[in-house]
Amino acid sequence: TKESWDFVNKAIGEDGIYMANLAPSVIQQLLEFDMGVANFYYLLQDHQAEIEELFDIMHKCRLKEYEIFASKFPGDVIVSCENTSSTMISPAMYEKYSLPQLSDFVSIMHQSNKKAIFHMCGYLKNLLPVIKETGLDGFNALTPPPVGDTPFDYALDILGEDIIILGGCINSIVFLTKSPEEIKRHLEETFTPRIRNAHFLLSVPGDGRPVSLDRYMVVRDWIEENGKL
Repeated sequence: TKESWDFVNKAIGEDGIYMANLAPSVIQQLLEFDMGVANFYYLLQDHQAEIEELFDIMHKCRLKEYEIFASKFPGDVIVSCENTSSTMISPAMYEKYSLPQLSDFVSIMHQSNKKAIFHMCGYLKNLLPVIKETGLDGFNALTPPPVGDTPFDYALDILGEDIIILGGCINSIVFLTKSPEEIKRHLEETFTPRIRNAHFLLSVPGDGRPVSLDRYMVVRDWIEENGKL
């Protein structure tokens, strides 16, 4: 409702924006939640026609959801929670099945003047050339090694300098266990001037564990000393 939207905007103020989150595209929904990886590929191998028909039926329902949400949501950014990873799907399979579905999501968002963001925090390096073809505006939680496999510079190389990178995490091992000097050194190595001048928002991990405020202050101080992020 408008009242809810106004309440959220007032609470956030000048500190950020609210991004709506939608369920993943059909292929990722089936892989991650409804079937699991093994069952997905066994069924696709043994009953391809029936499974591809299921893809189409489910995707048509998703399209209606996208259209309704894009037309009604008053904000500027909508996120599809994909969690895609090349450990689940090959580039060839991704191009065949996921690319058309994600391209439809982007197209519908753009028709309503929304930014189309994919939440993807897996192993994406080998999928990026295909993902680029969707026309997306950006990523949420794009993750470099050692947690993911996609350096931020590589994402800019493939997708261009205008891509939005939200919530790129620093190495949680460094952040949680290393000295302030090592944290700053890691930040310097990871967040090059190119990254700091991109459309980039840094995410600092907590991993669900209690974290000393001092560690966050180390990151804040480094940001203030090193300019735009």
